[in-house]
Amino acid sequence: MKAIRRFTAPGIAALFLAAILPAAAQNQPTTPSEPVRGTQNRQPAQAPMQTFAGKIVRSRNILMLENMTSKAAYKLDHEAQLKRYVGEQVKVTGTLDAANNIIHVSDIELSPPDFKD
Repeated sequence: MKAIRRFTAPGIAALFLAAILPAAAQNQPTTPSEPVRGTQNRQPAQAPMQTFAGKIVRSRNILMLENMTSKAAYKLDHEAQLKRYVGEQVKVTGTLDAANNIIHVSDIELSPPDFKD
């Protein structure tokens, strides 16, 4: 004997949804989802250009810019290009890496003889 199956309204609805939902999902336009607030990849902010004045000195074989007024001293990158300024009063333009106390030099010029830092 053949078994007669009875389909109820909830059963039919479930079968219908199971057949339609995968097809509907494929037709959805793909848009990037919004990231959860605070989880975006954040780029570090670019440090602003600054001007520093002082005397270039060699300390423990490292070139430093010393400002006698503020008693600040900073390491300088590009030492090979800057070694000719050792002992000179200069004005340095660059970005300060405060975490490592290094000035990334983009420009340097001699200060006038009467210049005070």
